[in-house]
Amino acid sequence: METSSLGSAIFFLTDGKGNILSTSEKAKDICGLKDTGHSLLNSVCTSKGFCPRDYPPQDIAITTGFLKTPGGRITGTFIYYPVKDENGKVVGGIWNFIKGIDRYDTSRELSWATKNKTMSMTLQRAVLAANKDAPITILGETGTGKTELARFIHQHSPHSGGTFIHINCSAIPETLFESELFGYEKGAFTGASTEKMGYIALADRGTLFLDEISNLPLNCQSKLLTFLDTRRYRPLGAAKERTSHVRIISSSNKPLWEMTKTGEFRLDLFFRISVVRLFVPPLRERKEDIPCLVTNFLQGKKNISPSAMKLLLSHQWYGNIRELFSVLESALVCAADDDTILPEHLCLDYEMEGPLEHPAINHTEADEKQRILNALRESSYNKGCAANMLGLSRSTLWRKMRRYGIEPAIGV
Repeated sequence: METSSLGSAIFFLTDGKGNILSTSEKAKDICGLKDTGHSLLNSVCTSKGFCPRDYPPQDIAITTGFLKTPGGRITGTFIYYPVKDENGKVVGGIWNFIKGIDRYDTSRELSWATKNKTMSMTLQRAVLAANKDAPITILGETGTGKTELARFIHQHSPHSGGTFIHINCSAIPETLFESELFGYEKGAFTGASTEKMGYIALADRGTLFLDEISNLPLNCQSKLLTFLDTRRYRPLGAAKERTSHVRIISSSNKPLWEMTKTGEFRLDLFFRISVVRLFVPPLRERKEDIPCLVTNFLQGKKNISPSAMKLLLSHQWYGNIRELFSVLESALVCAADDDTILPEHLCLDYEMEGPLEHPAINHTEADEKQRILNALRESSYNKGCAANMLGLSRSTLWRKMRRYGIEPAIGV
């Protein structure tokens, strides 16, 4: 790396306790540091996801936060790289700070603090891609946060000064796609009494997010491809073509590459929109991030008990982050005036009688009763949690409790 590049970067080298050992010249100038040997990183930085003194991440990590300067704080993103000794022990780290924008959406700032290696790599690529103009495709299950990642990229990109336009491709009828995307002139068709700007014009010098692009009909795919190839479009009824400098980000919960093999998705469009491909793993594969996500959502409104957190960590979260936030919002309501969320406040039993039933296993009645009692004790007598642990629905658990004479009054 060239010296000039290092001089323009903002980074801090710390030991395992968070003491700043050295910094780039840019970081020293901005933060007004003189003696780095006795300064803690959190005296000049506020990284919202990881505390360098209490939790040195073991792998690459990314979190948003603030840089404290004499002129005020600067919002941005921290990329953390661990420094390990020959035994693999983390003995320090490099914290690279990338400046964001003044109007950064702080309501979402904790969402991308992660301890998961796959998610860290995804975010690292997202931050790097944000500074370029290449099209990005975000892949992942429904509810994993693809839309929020697209906003994150927009807010850290040169297009952040423009508008972020979110289009749900499955919600636009095929017959209206062209007029919605490109707009139309007055008198272009019956009922066109005024000119209408399309999404591409509205998002000019900003970001156009094509959500669930896999649902786009083939005819619409070809029209989108033409624009991506030329950056030129013609509104319906217009005599001249127009240009747009919009950033394109797409998302899909379906495997686009497999869809190209079946002819459901154009191969040329796939390569055009997927210059950078990002994968957001499902929440069940990054459960180490659940405590941080919970803290982010609650934002000090209430605490959560260890038993409730244990229950959240044991759940499979097929609805991903969207399901987690729904459960937490419900818990805030159910907890009412309580300061702490308990297992009984978590509504994780969706009364799916059939799918939750496991194949029958031959147990004696005494064995089954003991299994129920053990599950109740382990879940602090939360019926929903115990039912999940036993592979039963809540109503089935209640029937078995009555059958074996297990006193419901001790439960919740």
